[in-house]
Parts: sequence; C-alpha cells; structure tokens
Amino acid sequence: MRRVATLVARGLPPAEVLAAVAHEVGHVLGADATTIARLDPDDAMTVVAVAGGHSHDLAVGSRWTPQPPLALAVALRTGHPARCDDYSQASGAFVDATVRPMGIRSSVAAPITVEGHLWGAIVAGTRRAHLPADTEQRMVGFTELIATAIANVDSPPDTGPRSSSNSPCNPTNRTTRRCGEFRGRGGDQAVAAGVRRIVDGPSPSPPRRGVC
Repeated sequence: MRRVATLVARGLPPAEVLAAVAHEVGHVLGADATTIARLDPDDAMTVVAVAGGHSHDLAVGSRWTPQPPLALAVALRTGHPARCDDYSQASGAFVDATVRPMGIRSSVAAPITVEGHLWGAIVAGTRRAHLPADTEQRMVGFTELIATAIANVDSPPDTGPRSSSNSPCNPTNRTTRRCGEFRGRGGDQAVAAGVRRIVDGPSPSPPRRGVC
C-alpha cells in the first residue's frame, strides 16, 4: 500500500496509479478480479483500470451500464459501499460478458468521491463464497488514494486543467469538474489517511450495503 501512496505523492499519470491501486486491492483483499470505473454523464461507466483474471470484454476504455443487484451498479447509483453475494438473479450484458465467464460469486464495491462529487467506483470480486465482512470499510482507504490521484492529474501548477477526454479525470465529466481544486487542499493528508485506514482496519461505523 505504501508503494501506491508513493506513486500518488509523486504525481505520476493517473493511469499508472489506478492500475497500481487495482493490483494492490486484489492483493490485499485476496480478490480474483478488481476493476476501477468512471461514472460518465449519461450514467454509463467507463473502465479505467483492471487487475486479476478478467474477461477479454472487460477492457480499459470499454463502457457498460451495469444494473442492480451488482455491487458496482449499486455503488454508482447510491454513492455508498455495496456488496453482492448472490448473482442468481443478476442479468444483463455486463453480467453475461464479465461476471459469469469469470466465475465471480461475491463482490464488493466502494464509491470514489472527489471534492464531494461521485466520480466512479472500485469493485473487487472473488470466485470464493464470500469476501470478508470488513471488505467494504477496508476499500475506503483505497478510494481516498484514488481520489487524490484523480484530483492531481488535471491541475498542473502552471498550466491549469487539461481538457483531454481520454483522461480518467475528464473536466467535461459532470462528476469531476471540481477535481482540480482538491490539489494542494489536503492531498497529502488524504494519502496518509488512506494508508492509515488500510493498515488500521475498519472503523466502528458500519457501511450501507446494496441488497442482492
């Protein structure tokens, strides 16, 4: 986890940081697959990082509109952590192309919020029966690191925000218009808080969960 925090602090390209976070989440949580997705203005999502065993359809840059009861869909709709331990009632193109071919049986998703705006979500899935009960809260620390990386990317000190639509932090995206303001306003503290949350474990208050 410290390696990921170092990447964020160095201001490396977000694609590199997001890929590192996806791999680290999979390692720490023992997940078989991890995905980070950006929420788009039309309420679809764009995959920005993947790690672990994925379907070839779940590629970086692909766009999907997952539906509940998928944990990822619930997190993107509610802005709260979500879990799904039963996919028997799940359906749709995303399930058929990714979840079922990958054999995922349990997944947990956590929203990524940048300066009060829902930017996207990260989801970890496993082929085992269930992910541990504290997985949602452990993932929150990772989302803080992701938010810091996103907030930093489009606000170079001298040039201001860029407008490339290929950036994971796209200023035209309604969920990221203020992400640049985050830089210099507690970014280092957010990195440290994220590391502490992962190292120290879950806080006492339980997260809200999606219902499968």
